[in-house]
Amino acid sequence: MALVDARSCEYDGGHMAHLLYEVDGRQVSLFVVPDVRHTERSIDVVGHQARLWSADDVGYVLVGDGASVDDDAVMDKVAAYMRAYE
Repeated sequence: MALVDARSCEYDGGHMAHLLYEVDGRQVSLFVVPDVRHTERSIDVVGHQARLWSADDVGYVLVGDGASVDDDAVMDKVAAYMRAYE
């Protein structure tokens, strides 16, 4: 896993961090949103895999392309790695 880019982005509720990673040749985005709580879950939206969770008062959204079983396994692995370093 390699960090490709990081930036601050605006959204309706304020600012969030957007970190772009490359994992096994695929791009994966991690959005870090302060003062937001997410119920832990996995969702598939328009062909994109997403994992949502919170720690303290910070919400995390991990988004990757693809909806295959392999993509699902990669997203689970990346989410577990990210959560180990919250």
